[in-house]
Amino acid sequence: MKDVGEPKEHVRLGARLLILVAMLMVMTAFSQFIRTVVGTLAPILRSDLGLDARLLGLANGGFFIAFLVMQLPLGILFDRHGVRRTTAWLTYLAALGSLLGAICAEPWSFIASRILVGIGSAGYFMGTLVVAGNWFRDRRFVSIVSLVYAVSNLGTLAATAPLSLANEAVGWRTVLVVIALVTVIIAVGIHFFVHDFPSHASIPENAATGAGLVEGWREVWRTPGITPILVMAATAYPSMSTLLATWAAPYLADVYHLDSAARGNLLLLFASMQVLGVLGWGQLAAHRAGTSKVIVGCGAGAVLALTSLALWPSPSLFLAAGLFAASCLLGAFGSLVLMEGRQLFPARIAGRGVTAINLAQVGGSAVLPIVTGAIAGWLPAGDGSGSAMGYRLSFGFIAACLLTSVALYSFWRQSGSQTAIATGGKRY
Repeated sequence: MKDVGEPKEHVRLGARLLILVAMLMVMTAFSQFIRTVVGTLAPILRSDLGLDARLLGLANGGFFIAFLVMQLPLGILFDRHGVRRTTAWLTYLAALGSLLGAICAEPWSFIASRILVGIGSAGYFMGTLVVAGNWFRDRRFVSIVSLVYAVSNLGTLAATAPLSLANEAVGWRTVLVVIALVTVIIAVGIHFFVHDFPSHASIPENAATGAGLVEGWREVWRTPGITPILVMAATAYPSMSTLLATWAAPYLADVYHLDSAARGNLLLLFASMQVLGVLGWGQLAAHRAGTSKVIVGCGAGAVLALTSLALWPSPSLFLAAGLFAASCLLGAFGSLVLMEGRQLFPARIAGRGVTAINLAQVGGSAVLPIVTGAIAGWLPAGDGSGSAMGYRLSFGFIAACLLTSVALYSFWRQSGSQTAIATGGKRY
């Protein structure tokens, strides 16, 4: 009986793993989609609601500010109640935010709706890291998470040409209503199919006590190796998110006067480059080079592409699109920073650990759109749209921020003043 039962148990466990990974892909794909929506719809939102460059920056910045505010309570909730329960209930708030966005009549109510969506969807990426870290180890962890994050960029793809076509077909308000309905379905799926631990494990006991929560935060901030991770996280993902999700569509509309379909096709190309980068860099880090080398190499390449985009006086559409695509491909290493950070922490403080790192990432994602929006709005074109010089200055600012982080991260790694985490080495 034992010989018969064991294969069945393995089959059940394999099925649970497949469903779990698929659900993690859905969660992260939706997170990518929901944060890219405003960038794609920016031109129509500007005409319908009066979202100029500064207000557009505030809309995306407010979304990430909500992420930032949620990180500390999320870490506690993950460690105390688990990812499944916390993320499922928050997802209903994201649905409400999308619904409110669909009925808003002026810029500030739309910005408020984006903040609510940000609160509701703040746990997807960090929750994925916590759950994956509980189920997988070392190189398998890096391989699985890089695959999940690569597939998640289907959400970014869906927010490009398909979203532009949907907007033209039914209007952006109907699109947001449909998004709200899909969000509710995802919440139900999280509740039934996401499991925080394998069946033989459970939430660590000390996470449920007040003393354990306080001591856990102290342990997080004292963890060797956390400083370079925080520095790199502040610009790695935020630089590419700001470039693609906030400024790509307005840049193509204002500088090259492309219509919605043409913009959507190019955004689809840029997002595809990001998908290839996430998958390719993750597998390279897991099986060949290690995370640190890939982070430094890709970061330097992304800085070069962004600097070229900023300094080139009047690039042709072909050249500008090529530099955008290169920036998205080379800049798609942000998930490696989070993966490297996740491996610093044991399960008992994993939720607080990854959300502490995400404080830096989300902080950068909130600040960069606002600052670059102010830069672009400082030099508007004659008709009130963005100017080529304003966009170039914004791209240069992003490049300078990313260069600073790469230089500091590389210095700390090479100096040996922090503990290096080698992919495939000891996790904790």
